[in-house]
Amino acid sequence: MKNHLKKIMCHLDLRGLINPFALLVASKAFKELKAGETIEIIGSSPEFANDLLKVLPAGSCEILSSEIVEEEHAEFRILLKKKRANRGDHSPSPAFEDQS
Repeated sequence: MKNHLKKIMCHLDLRGLINPFALLVASKAFKELKAGETIEIIGSSPEFANDLLKVLPAGSCEILSSEIVEEEHAEFRILLKKKRANRGDHSPSPAFEDQS
């Protein structure tokens, strides 16, 4: 897990947020990542991790680690790596770059 720490591009501490808002914040931050970048999310809702994977596009991430960091408050930490660009990402492909 330590080798992932050097590559984390975004850290989110969502403890105490209601689940719908936490999902919105996390999915927006994930969308901003480039392929290959990693996000660390700390949260306190037991349903959050499962709900997040339902909200993110299928096949768009790899779970690098998932762990409970404090049992008493149900706090967890999850590391996700973005696997591919977002659908609807209209970045120009090399074939269509301006040749001028």
